[in-house]
Amino acid sequence: MPPRSCGTFFTIDAAVDDETLLVEVYESLSTARKMVNDLVELTDGPRRHTMLVLHRSLLMGEMAANRMLDNHKPG
Repeated sequence: MPPRSCGTFFTIDAAVDDETLLVEVYESLSTARKMVNDLVELTDGPRRHTMLVLHRSLLMGEMAANRMLDNHKPG
């Protein structure tokens, strides 16, 4: 079986500016974190711990994206 390659089904236009990309990253991470948080409430045991670690990782990514947006100077 040949190695998998990145497809082009989903692409991002090269003309999209950095701020727009950062907003998309922030919103995607925020949405994923909220979904994981909802699932944590329904989970017990070791899986709950794993989901909490995932939640924390998403939160850290969301915070980093938010800081980049705060620091971003258009143009």
